[in-house]
Amino acid sequence: MIFGSGRGRGTCMAVVGGRTAADRVLILLGILGSAAIAVAAVVYYEPGSQPPGATGPPATQSTQATSRPTQQPTRQPTRQPTRRPSTQPPLPSSVPTVPGAPARPAIRLDTRPRPDGTFDVIETVVFRQPQNWLVLVPALPRTGGDALEAARPRAEQLRVTSEGRPLDVGIAEIDRELDVPLPETVAQVELRYRLTGATVRSTPSADRRALALLAPLSVATDETLRTTVVVRGATVLNLTCPLLPTAQQLCASPTGPQAGVVSDVPAADAVVVAQFNLPPASS
Repeated sequence: MIFGSGRGRGTCMAVVGGRTAADRVLILLGILGSAAIAVAAVVYYEPGSQPPGATGPPATQSTQATSRPTQQPTRQPTRQPTRRPSTQPPLPSSVPTVPGAPARPAIRLDTRPRPDGTFDVIETVVFRQPQNWLVLVPALPRTGGDALEAARPRAEQLRVTSEGRPLDVGIAEIDRELDVPLPETVAQVELRYRLTGATVRSTPSADRRALALLAPLSVATDETLRTTVVVRGATVLNLTCPLLPTAQQLCASPTGPQAGVVSDVPAADAVVVAQFNLPPASS
């Protein structure tokens, strides 16, 4: 270290490590200036702007949420009702197809008694509008009066068709009211079945004399449909309709020597008691 002195105003200069105090001040100022430039550069470069010296379009930052594909709810497959395999027997052959099947909304019941007291039945139903279900129910014994209280009507060997096409309904016997879905929507159906349990032997009476309780199996589908009941066979003696007003209960209107007909009554009232002789086995 060197100290010097002079006249008048005193001057003192210190040298440390070859640098003067002035040099140290300049270096400090330079460091502070560089830091200020760096801070300015950071502030200047914001999202959406270019850094100094960069070329090309400015970078952008999306402020919108990333869109996700709309997730559709998982659709569960429609569960179909369980159906039994069809074991339907051949159609009854003793009743021919009836050419007088209704062309308007109505029910036509065409029946023929058998030697064992059962009936072969063709029931044609024309709906008011196409539908894919039926409500089937046998006649209730109480509707036939005291003489038929022991009857237990039952439809067996049921087969359903529509305009000649078989409809598999998965059931062949009806002994109580059942809702029966159809595999397609149709305007009409034809039911073929064997009616059992509907006949009661008349005692005491002539040999083979009997009463039978007949009614549309499809009555509960639409009770307002106009209904015709035909009972064929030379052994048919009389038909009565116990649910009609008293003056109309003798309701048979013979159309030939082998048929009795009940015409154009509401399905809900189309309960017919047939008095007949059991036909011989050869008929």
